Amino acid sequence: MPYQIISTGIDIGTTTTQLIFSRLTLEKSGGYGTPPRIDIINREVIYKSNIYITPLTEEDIIDAEKAAEMIRSEYRKAGFSPSDITSGAVIITGESSRKRNAQKVTEAIAHLSGDFVVAAAGPDFESLLAGRGSGADRISKRDSKTVLNIDIGGGTSNFCLFADGEEQDCACYDIGGRMIRMDEKNRIERISPKLAYLLQQQNIDLQTGQLLSIQTAEQITDILANLLAEAANLKPRTRLCSHFITNHALKDNIPADIVTFSGGVAACMENSSAIKNPFAYHDLGVLLANSIRKNPVWQSVKKEHPAETVRATVIGAGNCSMEVSGSTIFIRNVSFPIRNLPVIQIRCSTEKQLDNISAQIAYPLQNKTEGYDHGYAIYITGPACPSFQDIEKMAEVLSDIVRNESETIPVITNHDFAKALGQAIRRRIPDSVPLLVLDGVSCKEGDFVDIGEPVGDGIALPVIVKTLIFDLDRGFKDES
Repeated sequence: MPYQIISTGIDIGTTTTQLIFSRLTLEKSGGYGTPPRIDIINREVIYKSNIYITPLTEEDIIDAEKAAEMIRSEYRKAGFSPSDITSGAVIITGESSRKRNAQKVTEAIAHLSGDFVVAAAGPDFESLLAGRGSGADRISKRDSKTVLNIDIGGGTSNFCLFADGEEQDCACYDIGGRMIRMDEKNRIERISPKLAYLLQQQNIDLQTGQLLSIQTAEQITDILANLLAEAANLKPRTRLCSHFITNHALKDNIPADIVTFSGGVAACMENSSAIKNPFAYHDLGVLLANSIRKNPVWQSVKKEHPAETVRATVIGAGNCSMEVSGSTIFIRNVSFPIRNLPVIQIRCSTEKQLDNISAQIAYPLQNKTEGYDHGYAIYITGPACPSFQDIEKMAEVLSDIVRNESETIPVITNHDFAKALGQAIRRRIPDSVPLLVLDGVSCKEGDFVDIGEPVGDGIALPVIVKTLIFDLDRGFKDES
């Protein structure tokens, strides 16, 4: 019989902060010779918050107390308390993820938002959530086409490419509508470092304190629209475009059949006729939307309106961030939830790799950072149906690790043999040692995982796989 849980998504972006609540419907499947499992059969947004301006106390300090009060206020309006929430994600996105206190803010908000709400940030994770939240993945699956979603916010543009509903590639660029911020008189208060570099390269004389004319602003946004076309592989990528890469570019071997736009700038594209003031939001957002609409390259591309624009990322966080573990799990003496464990990946596909498990695990542990202080997760990639001997080899090494670590060390497999592996490890360790083995979850080295309370009569676990990146020391680098 289906049952339901409540999930929340909280997005603290460069320009705006918002929250949603969703109802996820889960159902048990399998039986008659197939292992039982839990599937998410429906995702429904049941509450959307107001959209707030992200509060800052200084240029690079998020006002944690104001942000927390916004969240508390929306909980009260929606009629939920933290104890009602089973899953979800708190994410600081765009330029806000680089604010000095970003990690502290996400931790504080995650704490007040329920037992299994995670703090996560990072351009790849944000790109995926925005793509799923916009509905681009569903368009791709519906039409059996490649769909590129571009989520343009205040500080960044996140690209996610889907084929038949599955993510194929993602990228992020430091291009957004709030690269210039103005006061109510259109006097410039801030120019982003990346845009300052563009102005220098294009010989555009613009400084903080000056009035920004519409003509100069349009000149800038026309350039940005062209750079976005290059980033989307619609034009040859120039050196200037490469300078705006946040983490990495899209691969150029998978063309997009359809493009969708989400984010705040996409909302301006949809409502262009209703926005009379080009500086309505005291930034470049409205004009950047107009430049994209008028750009000949973008006009030649097949586009489709997604289901969500300005709320795409927050809906992705609250609606699409959770997976459910595979068909078999092994749990003993484990306390939930488990949060923010870095993933160590080991490969067990060949005889040589099986004989080398200890070395595969030893290397990252010898070079571990403070992120491993509270444990880690081991992710095993290998054959779908390992032999008894293979499982015994894995168990021999893994039992030594889980026995000697002070924290619970989850073992995750990409195929459905967690129960057998868990039983093999159990035979080798004392009953008092906590043991958690789960399967059917995809992750990779460098990811982080959160694992919640068992669901579906204990046969599955809610899992969030994320990239948790707080690159606090990265400043603007002049690559000229």
